[in-house]
Amino acid sequence: AALDWVPGREMNSLCVLIIHTMGATRYWAGDIAAGIPSNRDRSAEFEARGLDEAALKNRLDETLAFVRSIVDKLSLEDLEHTVPISANHPGRTFTIGNALVHALEHTAQHLGHAQITRQLWYHNYGTK
Repeated sequence: AALDWVPGREMNSLCVLIIHTMGATRYWAGDIAAGIPSNRDRSAEFEARGLDEAALKNRLDETLAFVRSIVDKLSLEDLEHTVPISANHPGRTFTIGNALVHALEHTAQHLGHAQITRQLWYHNYGTK
């Protein structure tokens, strides 16, 4: 129940935060930095429900392994290479290094959201 609990309007559950954050990380590291299409459905990430702890941990592990496989292949020169961010934003570019930093910043932001959501759950229901 805690994984699908939504603390309030326009807020996300832990399940959504994990699925969305891993989708975004996969997009920035894979699609943008490595040119590996993810066929991401961003809006579906915000509908995620019913995944148990094992499934969410698996998603985290898979994403970490995927990102490591990309980063391990990059040179310092690769980090300076400029790439387009998407067909939806013609002319907008990032360096590969900036795309990876953006993925990390985005992850950190949602980790904070997840920590607050867990604290609110504990405050309201007294269980971890």
